[in-house]
Amino acid sequence: MSWIRHRLSWIVGLLLLLASLLGANWIMHGPKNNREPQKKSSDKFVNETVVAIGLVDTEFSTYMLVPGAVGDVLEVFVKDGQHVSKDTPLLRLDSRLAELNVKQAKYGVEAAETRLAEAEEGIKKWESLRDAKMAEIEARRLEKLGKEEELKKAKQLLDGKVADTSSEIKAGTYKIQALEQAIVAEEKALKAIEHDKPDHKLTLAKQNLQSAKTTLEQAQIGVEKCILRAPASGTVVQASAHVGDKFGPNLSLPAFQFRPDGDIIVRADIDPEFATQVQMGQKATIHDSANSGRVWRGKVTFVADAFLPRRESGGRIPNPLQPQQENVLEFRVTLDAGQTPAPFIGQKVRVHLSNDR
Repeated sequence: MSWIRHRLSWIVGLLLLLASLLGANWIMHGPKNNREPQKKSSDKFVNETVVAIGLVDTEFSTYMLVPGAVGDVLEVFVKDGQHVSKDTPLLRLDSRLAELNVKQAKYGVEAAETRLAEAEEGIKKWESLRDAKMAEIEARRLEKLGKEEELKKAKQLLDGKVADTSSEIKAGTYKIQALEQAIVAEEKALKAIEHDKPDHKLTLAKQNLQSAKTTLEQAQIGVEKCILRAPASGTVVQASAHVGDKFGPNLSLPAFQFRPDGDIIVRADIDPEFATQVQMGQKATIHDSANSGRVWRGKVTFVADAFLPRRESGGRIPNPLQPQQENVLEFRVTLDAGQTPAPFIGQKVRVHLSNDR
């Protein structure tokens, strides 16, 4: 048993010696990165080409077109890949209900115009009634003046003892008093007429007519929206609508994918550590990510002024809800004109940014 313990002690000693030698060797000849000073991050970009991944697009991007009205598709006028001019009809919906709304709105305008004419006629009648009452008051005043002159002459005859006119004077005095009371009554009646001027009816009739005309305009717009037109000159990338399809507020499927005319560009983004290497006017070469050997040239025409979440593939809006995503700097490269064949829209490419401008 003693010789076994003796051998074990020798083995343990050899293992400790071997471990000590390995530790010393690691300390003397360890990784150089732990002993050499770290280079500045800015030095590694000098005279190097920055590469970013991007997608080929057009200046105004491709977007969806959906009819602005509710109804069944009766006609589709375009097909995939067709180039159209602005306002070219793309499809037509059943417009019968919209046309009935226009017809009803026209009846509403006619009725409102009739009510306005009645209100205007009411104003004319009121003016005639007022003018007649004013004329009656003026006639009473003139009659009063005449009676006052007769009374004056009768008093002169009585004062000169030419004739006994006492009865005429008494009767004339009563007539003048009656005329004065009549004038007061007529003036009160005039005030009542003026108070009852139907101008509020005229105002209401004008407002109703304007409202009816607005309703008619809305109905006419509803008819116009039954025809979906191209918002600009461009290409119908994909036509998804077919005769018999239904469109309404609960249906979100697009009728067309539409791409307006514009320069071919590449939308790309770059990580923050390379952001300072992207500048306006910088030359760029675009390589097909499928390694087809095709290369295009262009220059940087837009650089964002903020770091944003990376856009989803094929999306136009950054997705802020995607977890664990790093903000990037977006930039845009416009391709030089006249390069053939042109890249496919939506094609994935590599953007090589040169330090030369």
